[in-house]
Amino acid sequence: MEHHSLSKSIRLHVVPGLLVVLIYVLIAPVLNRYGYPSLLALGIAACFGIIPLQLGHLFLEGYRLNGKLSLRGIISPSERISISKFVLLLVISLLVLMVIGGISYMMEENFKRRFFSWLPNWYFYDSNFQSYSKEALLTTAIVRLVIDGFALPITEELYFRGYLFSRLPHDLKNKWIIGAILFSIYHFWQPWNYVSLFLISLVLVGLFAKFRNIYLSISLHMIANLIGAILFFGQINLVK
Repeated sequence: MEHHSLSKSIRLHVVPGLLVVLIYVLIAPVLNRYGYPSLLALGIAACFGIIPLQLGHLFLEGYRLNGKLSLRGIISPSERISISKFVLLLVISLLVLMVIGGISYMMEENFKRRFFSWLPNWYFYDSNFQSYSKEALLTTAIVRLVIDGFALPITEELYFRGYLFSRLPHDLKNKWIIGAILFSIYHFWQPWNYVSLFLISLVLVGLFAKFRNIYLSISLHMIANLIGAILFFGQINLVK
């Protein structure tokens, strides 16, 4: 398996995030004017900035290697894990993620106020939902459920864990920490969350580094995102 240089690894990690921010900055103010929250713009930006770019890169590499659209030899093969161990690891990891989220929430709100107050209000996709109609929020919730709940976890785990992590420079020490840092930085659209993103990334990357099972990584990422997407439906009922 080819190992990337550190500069190539960094580039392949951050470019999709930069593209998402570019699309987001362009469409979020427009959608706001039409009565839709910035969270919908972020979902659209992720749909067009992450999924085609990351999956396109994977299948292009697969075509070069196999002469056809295939991910054979591109995604690291998964090692076998018993069902009981799979479920146990999933439950423990989810509990850890929930603890991280609970501890970091207030800290991140403080970071947002102290260090990112210079950003325009529409940039903060995770606030000010009271000013939108239930119809607009329902549309946003459905898009979030599909994109953030299913499409992104599969795409990101295949790309970041199944492909990029395995190709970090072979002589690089503490690869799982470097992988977690790069995956965190990639989230340019939420810099106030970098602390929790790094801790969450440590769990995702560490789990894959230890057990080398892409299905475990995808399942953890998907369930965590689905919980957030489903909870957002509950917020709609709080809107007057």
